[in-house]
Amino acid sequence: MRRMLFCVALIVAVFCFWKAVRVSAAGADKQQSSTPKKTSKPDPADFVGSETCMGCHEDIGKKFAENPHSRLAMLHGGKRVTCESCHGPGREHVEGGGDIEKIIRFSKLTPKATDEKCLTCHEAAHPNFERSAHGEAGKLHELP
Repeated sequence: MRRMLFCVALIVAVFCFWKAVRVSAAGADKQQSSTPKKTSKPDPADFVGSETCMGCHEDIGKKFAENPHSRLAMLHGGKRVTCESCHGPGREHVEGGGDIEKIIRFSKLTPKATDEKCLTCHEAAHPNFERSAHGEAGKLHELP
């Protein structure tokens, strides 16, 4: 009788563990949906240039001069780092009258999505990203 109860308890425990793993995996899939989509190379026609961005965001553009990224003179085949390097192509944002849903806003991304976006450029330069201040900060947001 004891063996039978033990076997039933073991089967129930395995089933509960299996179900918990599936629920956890489903939650991870939902979190990933808020990450930037990795798509093919954007159409050059979708980029409007930093000058266009400065038309509405002059104050932010001036602050960007103090950002370390502004000092990167050349990147990606001789092109400078621009607003759209991080925030994505701006054509839809501009054509939408400044529609905030049509541009990448880091304040609305999960820490993981922000890290993934930054690592599209910084991965080779920062192989120990997970141990950096940014990586550690991202881990804090993933606590249960």
